[in-house]
Amino acid sequence: MFKGFIKKSIPEKVEWIRFFLNVIVNNPEISADFSNYGVNEEQLNKGFELTDKLLKDYNKCEEMKALKSSNYAFLMSTYEKIKKDYYEKIELSKLALKDYPILAVKLFLYSKKQTKLIKVMEKAKLFSELILNDEELLSILNKKNITREKIQNLYDLAKNNYKFLITYTISKNSYHASVYTRDLSEKQTVSYISDFVKIAYIIYKNKKDMIKKLGLKPKKITGVSNE
Repeated sequence: MFKGFIKKSIPEKVEWIRFFLNVIVNNPEISADFSNYGVNEEQLNKGFELTDKLLKDYNKCEEMKALKSSNYAFLMSTYEKIKKDYYEKIELSKLALKDYPILAVKLFLYSKKQTKLIKVMEKAKLFSELILNDEELLSILNKKNITREKIQNLYDLAKNNYKFLITYTISKNSYHASVYTRDLSEKQTVSYISDFVKIAYIIYKNKKDMIKKLGLKPKKITGVSNE
């Protein structure tokens, strides 16, 4: 296109393209010049439609980005609480069950620590679920102040956060889909306006004032550039 255009934000690109098109549409002389090169009203209106769609897709993408970020922040804050609580209860359970090796194995107390979010939540949920369904375990752990209520709280947190992980995953996938839609829309819009810019440079190659009026730099181009 022209120097600096590609680096503009999408709202800035939309603003410039609309300015460029409005100069053509609202100036009979310029409209006639473009018409002589086969540019009709329908083609110009298409530009406004493309910029409307691009801005809509951009705003949707920003909305989905904010939602994804918000969901991620909430997910991680709750996850950190679960992880801390789970690992603390693991260590206390090791002490409480040091004379009950079979029960310790049942709770996977000496299995390798998980580091991935989903694995930690699965383990925390399973750990608390196993205890809640075993009165003997509850009785032994209660002596170390690991009460049914505390185990239930861990279970509820893990269960709810696992559900929220699904919500976050959906928002993340929706965001990526909106990025694709936005980028495709931008590509189509830039491709569209590039043809009109090339036409403008051909029509007004010897008229710097007209080039400037269209918001362009007064220099000849031979093709579309990414500079």
